[in-house]
Amino acid sequence: MNTSLTDTGTSVDINLFAGGGGLAVGLCAAGFRPLLMYEKDRDACDTLRHNIASQHRNLEGSVAEGDLTTVEWLDDAGPVRLLAGGVPCQPFSHAGNHRGQADPRNLFPQFIAAVRRLKPMGVLVENVGGLSRDVHSEYFKYVRMQLECPLLAPKGGEEWGSHHSRLTRYQESSGYAPAYDVYWQAVDAADYGIAQRRERVFILAIRSGLGQYSFPSKTHSKAALLADQESGAYWQRHGIAARVKLPSPGSQERDSSVEAWVTVRDELNGFGPPAPSEDEAQNNHWVIPGARAYK
Repeated sequence: MNTSLTDTGTSVDINLFAGGGGLAVGLCAAGFRPLLMYEKDRDACDTLRHNIASQHRNLEGSVAEGDLTTVEWLDDAGPVRLLAGGVPCQPFSHAGNHRGQADPRNLFPQFIAAVRRLKPMGVLVENVGGLSRDVHSEYFKYVRMQLECPLLAPKGGEEWGSHHSRLTRYQESSGYAPAYDVYWQAVDAADYGIAQRRERVFILAIRSGLGQYSFPSKTHSKAALLADQESGAYWQRHGIAARVKLPSPGSQERDSSVEAWVTVRDELNGFGPPAPSEDEAQNNHWVIPGARAYK
């Protein structure tokens, strides 16, 4: 990443739709802190505050309870370096009703309204992989076009299709000058060393002139895991008998440039017994009364 977003100055970083803090934890770990977190769900806000105050805290910042459909409470934010948000995903989820932009839970308009109001140096959006499916492709393109030119706002009562057409005409004109450079990619967390298949779409918009961005290369692969299992290396590493029928050597080629997908067995190896209480725990691993114990 070659941008000026790492220069903090006097600006602030904001996380909208913060939820229980999954995206916020990553942002803080990446240096975007203290973080102003906005969320309307009371229980989620309690979770965020707990993790800010915890002895083993993984968040730094403050929490504001509020509904993004009324954005007045953003007015006092000051200069914003990064505006990030896990925009509600239900309208675009594989498991949902697939109504997309017609779903009342679609809050992309409110998020982009916040971009217009705050004019941040950078914008980060996370959503489900379903957002990039063909059925939502036109609306997804419309979202990216708005991030390129957020100040070309929809007129009062204008439908998104009409606004889409106006944005398209502007982008095709000789005077086109985007306010932000927009990048996006669908990623799977397993390809980056997480012991879970989790497919997400990330959109990054950087104010034009601040630099270019490229998504990080994959560090892990399923092919490498299969190669390790079929060679027997994976099972030997865990000291157990092979759980798959081993084929003839070489059926799965091992790419030495990437590591094998991390499995749950890998992740829990050497984890140790749970601590008796949260205050004594490491990695959020402590005894929950009444929970069943597994080997």
